[in-house]
Amino acid sequence: MDTEVSYNFNDIRPLNNDEVRDAIEALVTNEDFERAFRYIKPDVNWKEFSETMRSFKTKEDFKSKLAYEAVMMVANKTTFSLTISGRSRLPKDKKPCTFISNHRDIVLDDSFLNVMLYDVGYGMTQVAIGDNLMIRPWIETLVRLNNSFIVKRGVSVRQMLDVSRTLSAYIRHTINETKEVKAVPRIRTTVHRVAY
Repeated sequence: MDTEVSYNFNDIRPLNNDEVRDAIEALVTNEDFERAFRYIKPDVNWKEFSETMRSFKTKEDFKSKLAYEAVMMVANKTTFSLTISGRSRLPKDKKPCTFISNHRDIVLDDSFLNVMLYDVGYGMTQVAIGDNLMIRPWIETLVRLNNSFIVKRGVSVRQMLDVSRTLSAYIRHTINETKEVKAVPRIRTTVHRVAY
């Protein structure tokens, strides 16, 4: 008897590289995204920014050029330093693994981890983001462009088992097949925040 179950990950997976161009176009033409971005960076030249965004052909382009710079800008304004320890525990052959965070800061800690891993030559991880944070359609587009996958939290108790199985299967598939999730248990990142 075949016990293999087929899963469809389209509603939770990050974007594929062939979807990047359309996602970027959707973002740079979205007034809500522009308004949110201008709140963070009021002096942005939107036309130039849009052209820069349109030059990205892959998720890796987006993450290594724009997302990396954005995270480092936040780090420079809000932390004394970023450090990573436990590098000796990272697989030398860069085999994929899973990090489990303490959920202190849903997005920022994972973003800091990504830039630190990138800086030591390990590429960036996929990050799980709860659908409760997807309060605008452009936010989902942005996080999926940033190689994040969606955790469905707003489901009934009855649906939770199926959702958990699909999520587990997605993580297993990503590690075993796509080799994208690069993370290791017991690596420690330290963020020294500025006290205000």
